Amino acid sequence: MSDIHSLPIQGTVLTPSSGVEYRKALSRFSDVAVLEPKYIVLPSTVSDIPIILSYAKSQSPPIEIAVKSGGTRTSPWASSKGGLVIDLTRLHNVVVSQDKLSVKVQGGALWGDVYEEAEKADVHVVGAHFWFIGVAGFLLSGGYSRLNSHGLGSDNVLAATIVLADGRVVMTSATKEPDLFWAIRGESRCMRTIVTGH
Repeated sequence: MSDIHSLPIQGTVLTPSSGVEYRKALSRFSDVAVLEPKYIVLPSTVSDIPIILSYAKSQSPPIEIAVKSGGTRTSPWASSKGGLVIDLTRLHNVVVSQDKLSVKVQGGALWGDVYEEAEKADVHVVGAHFWFIGVAGFLLSGGYSRLNSHGLGSDNVLAATIVLADGRVVMTSATKEPDLFWAIRGESRCMRTIVTGH
């Protein structure tokens, strides 16, 4: 059984013995959402994530995994009691394209990160009402916004890079891996059906 601290990743591994750093990473918007994992891993690059997944699956029994983006849910979906949390906090880069027609956002970004860069470029984005909401969770939940005249947030997603459970890193869009692209936007389609009655 290999030691998680010896994994060849650029990120950081926290355990309850890490003290203040662990407690800070454990924090959520709602205390109800806090479960105490055995490990919290903060990847510094996307390439760290397949290594973390491989480690968790290789243990006997495999370690339960949860993923934290913004951490604003009141449910404990982004926590795992005794498991491993992949905390995307360090993956928060936001880049507005040169033509100002798109924005590239990493999975750990908050809408505040996006709005800061969007304001500099004088562009508007279909995002959450509050700056502290995670971009990934917001989009995976449909993405209701004050700019819904431009569609839901998920309707405005052009492409996504996804790390699959088996560790593969896959680019998906309407033309590349379209079923996966539909799946990451599927909840919004169900919500629209309920809202519109169609």
